Amino acid sequence: MTLPPRDAAAFIEPVSTDAAQAHIAAWRRLCVRASEPNVFAEPEFVLPALRCIGATRRLQMLLVWRDDARQALIGVAVLRFPVAGFGVARIWQSEQAGLPALMLDREAIAPALDAIVDWLARQPRLVGLVAPTLEAEGPTAAALGALAARANLAIHWPHKRARAALPATSAPLGGIDSSLPKKRVKEWARQRRRLAEGGA
Repeated sequence: MTLPPRDAAAFIEPVSTDAAQAHIAAWRRLCVRASEPNVFAEPEFVLPALRCIGATRRLQMLLVWRDDARQALIGVAVLRFPVAGFGVARIWQSEQAGLPALMLDREAIAPALDAIVDWLARQPRLVGLVAPTLEAEGPTAAALGALAARANLAIHWPHKRARAALPATSAPLGGIDSSLPKKRVKEWARQRRRLAEGGA
């Protein structure tokens, strides 16, 4: 995505790992309001991971606030800058993570993304943003597409992906049950009945 300078209402605060710790309560509240659940963008994963990596100029954590009063956190992103300092920034994704370190408020995806893009556009020598392994049909991807259309940005989807999911239903999943040993299925049924004796 090519990044032109643009105005953004939200307020971006670049922070160190230690400074982010001071806002952990706001970050946890954001996790509850997240547009897409992502354990790899929660403080319990991001902060220890970044501490293990150590200080590096190539990684930058951004807190996105609704405004400069810093009362409502609407986004968290960890960015990785290119080695040579010129090129495309990426939303950082640990080798141990299935998703990138990006979390956005479901009620404020557009302003949060606008603010991140605006902040990047103001950085010298950066010409784009890569958001790896996003759910192709998810709200973040949709908001990126809308932002690109609204701002006349070039956007490319080289490897669309669908996030695996096992839907929770009240009916037992016959496919799973049939692949397990009958003794185990019988034992689980017995344990479920015992558990149900304690209440709904």
